[in-house]
Amino acid sequence: MRSRQHGRWGQWAGMFALAIGIVTAALAAPPRPGDMAPDFGALKTLDGKAISLADYRGKSGVLLNIYVNFCPICRREFPQLKRLHQEFAGKGVQVIAVSLESQKGQAEKWSKEFGIPFPVVFDPRQSVAKTYDLKATPLNVVIGRDGKIVRIMQGGDLPGLERAFQDLAGGR
Repeated sequence: MRSRQHGRWGQWAGMFALAIGIVTAALAAPPRPGDMAPDFGALKTLDGKAISLADYRGKSGVLLNIYVNFCPICRREFPQLKRLHQEFAGKGVQVIAVSLESQKGQAEKWSKEFGIPFPVVFDPRQSVAKTYDLKATPLNVVIGRDGKIVRIMQGGDLPGLERAFQDLAGGR
């Protein structure tokens, strides 16, 4: 009788461990298209303003660009982001850049060099990069007005950026 009870406990313990593993894997999975875009909480822009993706929900689509200063693809992409931001800002599209630099001065230098007209979030702990399971920079996350991820694009796809802005301006 005792071995039978231990067998049942073992089965229950195994099923419980499996359930915990499935839940943990689901919670750790990076967001995908169709998921609500995770917010970045307590981060602030370079000029000290608190910013949240929720601020834009229902109002504008967002292109979230995650970058580092030393990335050559980021350097090529930023003039395009600036141009597209200026072209589509009045059409319900907002660019938010996330700088992964460890020092705020480095992020500010980049922002001044490019004359960035859109918010730049300073994220020295790289929490946004971890949330989106960043493998390489730049990473562009296209977020619809409903707050859901429309697509995730590795940087350097300049025609893809243009299409993303057009899609967001079209009401996605």
